[in-house]
Amino acid sequence: MIYTAVGGDFQPNGPGGKLETEPHHCSWVVTLCTIEAFLGLLYAGMCAAILFGKVNRVQSHANIVFSNPVCLQYEWVEEDDEEEDDDEDDEEDPFSSSPPQTIMTQKEPSELQIGSGNGEGGEEKNNKERRGDKVNSRSTLNSFVSIDEESPLAQSPQDAESGVGVEGERGNDAFIDQFNGCPVLKFQILNELCNKEGAEIVDAIMKVVGIKFKGSGRVTRSEYVRVNLVDFEHPFLSRVWHGVHVLDGTSPLLTDKAKQRIRENNGSWPSHWFRPDVIKEKLDFADLIVTVAGISNISALTVHAYKRYKIGDVLIGYNFAPLVFRDKKTGMLEVDKTLVNDVREQAGLEGEDLSVRRMNVANTPNTSIHGRQQLEASTIRITKASDHDVRPGPGSLIRAMSFKV
Repeated sequence: MIYTAVGGDFQPNGPGGKLETEPHHCSWVVTLCTIEAFLGLLYAGMCAAILFGKVNRVQSHANIVFSNPVCLQYEWVEEDDEEEDDDEDDEEDPFSSSPPQTIMTQKEPSELQIGSGNGEGGEEKNNKERRGDKVNSRSTLNSFVSIDEESPLAQSPQDAESGVGVEGERGNDAFIDQFNGCPVLKFQILNELCNKEGAEIVDAIMKVVGIKFKGSGRVTRSEYVRVNLVDFEHPFLSRVWHGVHVLDGTSPLLTDKAKQRIRENNGSWPSHWFRPDVIKEKLDFADLIVTVAGISNISALTVHAYKRYKIGDVLIGYNFAPLVFRDKKTGMLEVDKTLVNDVREQAGLEGEDLSVRRMNVANTPNTSIHGRQQLEASTIRITKASDHDVRPGPGSLIRAMSFKV
């Protein structure tokens, strides 16, 4: 083996017994080998650092899904009445009788149908056809009960007993009393691992920043404003979270004239402002950035996520569809993640006409310049939901819509 290494007989002192190669004669070779070894260690360390950074980056990303639209609501959304047979079952089911939850029983798929206008007046039928893009998104899963349990707008037990928050004037009065007659802006986030145990986000915090563009002509500047939320903390985010901002006299998302008029009106919106076209004129922002941070229950690391909305992503007069359902057979709560981008129209005062969004902006001559700018700034497009998501609402027949980037 020595012969193979040196290419001949091993004679350390040479043929004559004298050392032919001195150590200082190999200094360049030793230096080159040292540099090569150092570069190898440096390269291995850099690769390990890059890999560690990539892994840390992936672990710091929160498993959160943001809804594509932002809902602006100024009245309660009607809830479907439960059938008598389902009411009897709910009384026997201990899981569906908790007071703080708003529970709506789903009908059997065989009972779901899209009406053809039979028995309706011609004017009402035309109105429904014109507003065929309205939203009432519900799941038609068999033997499921929907629960909107983590929304700040959920009814209290006292309101549920007194009938506050139901259809009609009582629901509108409850909404006005809760927010002093001001609309609210709602953001929805969903834990992507909501149907798995141990995937919660602890001590979650939601922050919203509004972006305004000031100035005219070529000289403009961007202004960042803090948007206050009703509940910006969530101790244990496991399923769905709704962030709510009240558009009152202190909201930075309104024009200065609108805020001044609200303050003069004792902190409430004038009644003639509750129209989609008027509300659009009162909004004063270009973008909204929603950030969520917390501690992952999986990795025990701080995680975060964010989404940027345009002003055109705000849907006036709509609320998010319920996502949480309880299986009556197993008693377990589950989340239908396919409905995260579905919304439904509020009761009473109608929302904006979504059919305009489905048309080309250039083909809408009746739209104001401000409205055109909002439509052009939108990052969502309107598509019809699948047939199994279509469900008629109380007193009206509207179709579910999906919002996709």
